[in-house]
Amino acid sequence: MPTSRHPRVVSRHIAPFAPLAIAAVAHHLSSAPTEGVSGGVSAGPSALQLVCKLPFDAEKERHPIDDSCGAAGSSSAGTPQAMQNTAKNDFCESSSPVVLTFRNFDDLQSNAEQAHVTFGSDAQIPHNRAALASLLQVGSGATVGEGSVVRVAAYVLDAHYSNVSNGETVNCKTKGAEWNDIHIVLGEQPDANACDSVTAEMSPHFRPELWSPTTLNNFSGRPLRFTGHLFFDASHSPCSGGKGSPARRSLFEIHPVYSVDVCRTKPAASAGITSACDPANDENWVSMDQWTGDSEGSSETSDGND
Repeated sequence: MPTSRHPRVVSRHIAPFAPLAIAAVAHHLSSAPTEGVSGGVSAGPSALQLVCKLPFDAEKERHPIDDSCGAAGSSSAGTPQAMQNTAKNDFCESSSPVVLTFRNFDDLQSNAEQAHVTFGSDAQIPHNRAALASLLQVGSGATVGEGSVVRVAAYVLDAHYSNVSNGETVNCKTKGAEWNDIHIVLGEQPDANACDSVTAEMSPHFRPELWSPTTLNNFSGRPLRFTGHLFFDASHSPCSGGKGSPARRSLFEIHPVYSVDVCRTKPAASAGITSACDPANDENWVSMDQWTGDSEGSSETSDGND
């Protein structure tokens, strides 16, 4: 696989901006206590206040961060960092998932740049994220951007806890694995270069016990399907000249992850993912929770040698 970024299509469809994108997130994630709401938290203004049922409600686990770190993390309200943190903590989008290809992530990045969205460091986080909504028309109708529910089928190249030494503002700058995201590097092939990858992130908020780097890395060579909130990570830059920190092709990522499914069939080494694992066909997939709960993949089939 090449280590440089993929060429971009010159002509793009950029749909009208959605100036209420951040307000929509704020509607879902409140700093005020909520009571009697499924999936809600009522431990006080410093807790993450949900006004929706978590997408993974049946598997959720409560952690100290859930009662002590709100949607904006440790950032001051109204700042670009606080708005970005709030977008990272959006668990409440409920639209039908739109399947994205890896090339779609390239196009989203290109369209964000054409819309003059700033990125590259915490100082470059945009003050207004409205331009990130409705950036790309996919297929015959759906238009996606930050805030859309999307899904992608991919191989896990690596999964690890991130920022465990210092923490991040989104997680109130607290050290340790339980308080920080799981960074997941996704590839179109099992041996893809990291600069050709896209990123998914599992938030520490209510993270199920099964959602761990160990579990994810054990699926080496078998495609997984990630569904979640599309987010633009403006604190970083995509790969350039074969280098990036973290290495990836686009700053658009699935963050937070809402669900993970396992492909029932392990494609042959020479075949593409969609040959056996079409992400749009639910019959090809089983939830990761169900897969690991079964007798170690008793429903498994294979299109070739493992």
